Amino acid sequence: VAALVRLAETALVLNEEGSASECEIVKLRARNESLETKIIKLETDLQDREEKAKIFADTMAELRAAQASLA
Repeated sequence: VAALVRLAETALVLNEEGSASECEIVKLRARNESLETKIIKLETDLQDREEKAKIFADTMAELRAAQASLA
């Protein structure tokens, strides 16, 4: 009888740990999705910044050429 009680207690503990693990997996999946969203936003921001830097460099080159032709 004592062995049966220990077996039942062990099964209950394992079930509780399993549900805790599932809960942690759900939390980690949500965090992973949040981080993936943040990565996409940062990649988009980086691409936008690179495009703006190229436009600025092109504009400065045109300005220098215009200043040189006026001098």
